[in-house]
Amino acid sequence: MAKAYDISHWFYKNWIGTGGTREKQFVENPDDGKVFFFKESIDRYPSEFWSEVISSKVGQILGFHVLDYNVGIKGVTLGCLCESMIDQTSEELEHGVNLLKESVLGFKLSDRPKIGFNDVETSLNNYNGFIEKFIEILIFDAIIGNQDRHSENWAIIRSLDVDYLESNLKIGSQKMYRLYKLAKFELKNMPFKKFFMKYMNKAALVDTKFAPIYDSGSSLGRDIHESKIETYLSDKKLLDKYIQNGKSEIRWTSKEDKINHFEIIRKVKDKYPEKVTETIKKVMGLYDREKVKTIVNHIDENIPDFIQQTNLSLHRKQLIVEFFDFRIKKLEKL
Repeated sequence: MAKAYDISHWFYKNWIGTGGTREKQFVENPDDGKVFFFKESIDRYPSEFWSEVISSKVGQILGFHVLDYNVGIKGVTLGCLCESMIDQTSEELEHGVNLLKESVLGFKLSDRPKIGFNDVETSLNNYNGFIEKFIEILIFDAIIGNQDRHSENWAIIRSLDVDYLESNLKIGSQKMYRLYKLAKFELKNMPFKKFFMKYMNKAALVDTKFAPIYDSGSSLGRDIHESKIETYLSDKKLLDKYIQNGKSEIRWTSKEDKINHFEIIRKVKDKYPEKVTETIKKVMGLYDREKVKTIVNHIDENIPDFIQQTNLSLHRKQLIVEFFDFRIKKLEKL
């Protein structure tokens, strides 16, 4: 089950900006000073924050590095609540959009840029093992049916350790100067500083790690209206059609249309067969329908009685369990 925290009297951090469509804000727990991120559902999809919480809990038992989401209570409003991914004093979050902007030739910044898997590869090229981490996100999204993995919904975390940076800059400068001298005849009098800025691998200068999976609430059939749930439960073909119609936000290439989650994984598997196969086998070894059912059925037990109207209906819980089962069986076929 999820934990529930009354954040009505926590400190609100107006100095930290947020983006996206849902009402969200950073809050500080006055008891220990820890910073959390609170996010509500949008009116159109009232169960969306529950999708975030359930995806988090199920993702963890399936072996994914998912940010831990619980429930925040602000007066009579519920939302999902997670501790900040970074230490605000020593780390920074670098969203995918910034990595793409720096590395992908011709990348155009917009409200919803079209991103291909090859673009992500390019943006993570200098970070050892990070594309494999991104492939795990794609497989996780296939399991939950997430349709909103845009370029601000994945990230890396950079250390702001000045001593580490200065040490690496010194070592990096020495290495780059040796390369500069070897290549100078080809540079047409390019100054060393310009050469260094152009060719130095910034990933080597600071300590980096891939961020945990976050912002996965656009999933688990959150767009299926309550009045239609029984129809989906009684008609497996209709549920299968709904799943087939779900599209990955990450395209194969930026010039192609969106495709089904499982189709993008098939294409990625052709290029990274070992990683995809290894991850799917791991998921299948850890998946237990009854464990998922227990998580879903008890997810809202800690919600106070006066706001229980926001809890998930029994039918929606049943639909979510079927949703997981259908999608994992499709994944197994890959």
